[in-house]
Amino acid sequence: MAAGTRALGRGAFSRSSLLLLRGDPPPARGYAKKAAVKGKGKVGVKEALQGPEVCKDPVILTTHAVGVNIYKQGTDPKLLPDTEYPEWLFSLNLGTPKNLDELDPESREYLKRLRKEHMWQHNKEHRGKKF
Repeated sequence: MAAGTRALGRGAFSRSSLLLLRGDPPPARGYAKKAAVKGKGKVGVKEALQGPEVCKDPVILTTHAVGVNIYKQGTDPKLLPDTEYPEWLFSLNLGTPKNLDELDPESREYLKRLRKEHMWQHNKEHRGKKF
């Protein structure tokens, strides 16, 4: 018989399961200890985080796509003439979204906007209410 087990009737039970059956608390586990705080009491002056440098050169701002380069090495890409870009790029709506009255009721944009406004209205009506 294994150490810590006892035969009861048809099966063998471990010591910890017998303690649980009696109602005693389970044995303590060896959980990881909390990390000790190093340098407690030594408060130094912390430097404020700074963002990336802002380019103010008008020549670079008009000839390069500033801020597009996400890598540490390399430079920002140069802007190409308008003929090098697709036509749909210049037809994008960059202003405020159109109202339902301005959209075609058969279009997908109309249905998406209608659903969004319905959700806004429903959330406004049920704000603070419980199930």
